[in-house]
Amino acid sequence: MKYEIVNKYSEAENLCKPVSKKTFTVGEIISLLNEGATRLFPSDKRPRANSHTMTRIRLFQHFLESTERKGFSPDEPLLEEFRSKLRNGDLKGEGDRYGPLYTNSAVDTIRLCLNQYLYPQGLIDRLVLTKKVYDKYSRFFRLTKTTRRLIVAFEEDGRSIASEKKFYVDSKGGESCRIQIKRKQERLSSYNRKCYLEKVLTVLNSLVKSGIEDLTGDDLQQFLEQYRKKDKEQTARGYLAALYSVVANGVALKLLQRNPFENFPLERKRCKVRQDFVMLDQIDKLLNLKPLDWKNQNAVRNRCVTVLIYDMGLRASTVTQLEVTDVKELPDGRYRIMVRGIFLKGDKQDATLYVLFQQTIPLLRHWIHVVRPTFNPRTDHLFVSQQGKKLTRTGIRNIVRNCCKSLDIWTVKGKTPSPHTLRHTLATLNTEPFGKGLSPRLMQQRLIHMDVETLIRNYVHNNPLAEMEEYKKLLEKGSKNRLLRKVSHEDFFELLDSLSSAKPKAIFEIKRAYERELEYDNPLKGSDKEGEFITESEAIRRLSAFRIDYRSLRTWALKEGFCRIESMKEDRQRYLYKASFIDELVKNYIEKDEAMGKFRGKRSTFYYRLKMCRVVKIGQRFFIPKDDFLRFFIDGTVRTKKGKAQTRFGSSRTPLLSVGRFAT
Repeated sequence: MKYEIVNKYSEAENLCKPVSKKTFTVGEIISLLNEGATRLFPSDKRPRANSHTMTRIRLFQHFLESTERKGFSPDEPLLEEFRSKLRNGDLKGEGDRYGPLYTNSAVDTIRLCLNQYLYPQGLIDRLVLTKKVYDKYSRFFRLTKTTRRLIVAFEEDGRSIASEKKFYVDSKGGESCRIQIKRKQERLSSYNRKCYLEKVLTVLNSLVKSGIEDLTGDDLQQFLEQYRKKDKEQTARGYLAALYSVVANGVALKLLQRNPFENFPLERKRCKVRQDFVMLDQIDKLLNLKPLDWKNQNAVRNRCVTVLIYDMGLRASTVTQLEVTDVKELPDGRYRIMVRGIFLKGDKQDATLYVLFQQTIPLLRHWIHVVRPTFNPRTDHLFVSQQGKKLTRTGIRNIVRNCCKSLDIWTVKGKTPSPHTLRHTLATLNTEPFGKGLSPRLMQQRLIHMDVETLIRNYVHNNPLAEMEEYKKLLEKGSKNRLLRKVSHEDFFELLDSLSSAKPKAIFEIKRAYERELEYDNPLKGSDKEGEFITESEAIRRLSAFRIDYRSLRTWALKEGFCRIESMKEDRQRYLYKASFIDELVKNYIEKDEAMGKFRGKRSTFYYRLKMCRVVKIGQRFFIPKDDFLRFFIDGTVRTKKGKAQTRFGSSRTPLLSVGRFAT
């Protein structure tokens, strides 16, 4: 959903100046409030609102008289003192306390009279802020001046960061690496900037620091250890990644002189794959409309909301913003739903979705034409409450959970499904080869993801359904593609660029001369555990063509066991990498961008075949084994039922690579 920052930090000084330069007596404040209540809520037109307002003003008068002060300034501290008196029962006889609902309503009524009557007449200099906004600015002014300037700059123009490594020789003759930070042209969305700043303030509060410039690597490690004890290490790394983005923008803008992340290797936050979903037999209960009582209006609405969320894969916040005009019935009986981009997560454009399951059509038609008019809707939104108002996000969530409980639907972990669980279930059960068999590209368009790689990572490579025992045979049956014998890596890749004009027969002869069986084992996994070790700078030099960040290489090599750490003097450490590991990576792998450049097919075809490869991800770089590249992107011919040769990617007339098409 689009998000615009309100109550900006840049406006803090204007919004936190004194409400009024002069003080008011009890009689002056109460007379002004009574006059404002009479004009805002006339007794002849809104008698009930006028009565409630007068009661709360009398309660506020009782509070002012109990303080025994001569002059008052109608600001936020005075209203918070009024709130605490109400909660503690100091303004009610015999120690009784007011409930939180009445307490907040009384304070909001006084604030409304101050802002809508006293402020327009110039009796106060600014609006009285709510408690949430006032606490936000109070926390902001407790920070150092440098940190406040950095927060304001990031809020106005926070951008993505690109790091560039530069090697140089230090004073001792050793080789060192310095990271140069640059800001990209693309600007972070306002929602991301707001979330990043909230996470930065959380880090400062946890470390009891008032300035970003005071942070050190030890402080960051301490913050990580605090969350590690709570088993929330990935959450802490997400907070530190947000802090790094703010710090890097400050360093690039020269607002900060020192980067606390220089001696702290920050690992990127790993994407958490959702493993909890609803099995197919449980979904059949949801799509079975025979037991549904069509005369029960609430039951029809609740089932329609739940089925539509599963069918469309929409988020609850998006469903709340759908309007009746966004839904259109086509001549062939299908339904088309227009999802406006302003209500989608992130900066996205409008999307058009079609109903996937037939059970959704009668539900949606019955709700729009029969049930919805009986609710007397006061708004144009698609789903409304019994009072005719728009359903909130919490209301959608409660409807889905209650509907699933009534149908006895549970996830594989025994939990009640939420709207987002149904969204995850749609992709898990219907991405090929399961269910409806939607391709990753079609499923990406349905879930409205920014990148198809996100869907491939979550629902193809890490699909939890594929791990189930009853579906293993289905996967094996769908992957019985006969493997062809390939030319060896060294000879073929050396001849690939020079054979662009060669005939298929010549290519076939070269292939036959160097044919061999494909090895399924990962060459990186097969490296010996004993061997020569090289320094990190030498490893980065050998991998310079791959443009791998040293932090990403360090993280991946430590995880796979190809790196060791040696202690040095002055509590310093150095990282040593196995030479055989580096050589095997350079020799047997090809980068995704390079593979895409050699591939002559469509971009969608490339990503469709990429999901079948044993992709290795190091940082933000993807590497494909050359075996898999030859297997899936070159020898792509199969036989059709009529016996004609046809590539797996389309017609056999168009070669996929510049070297031509291989024969089987």
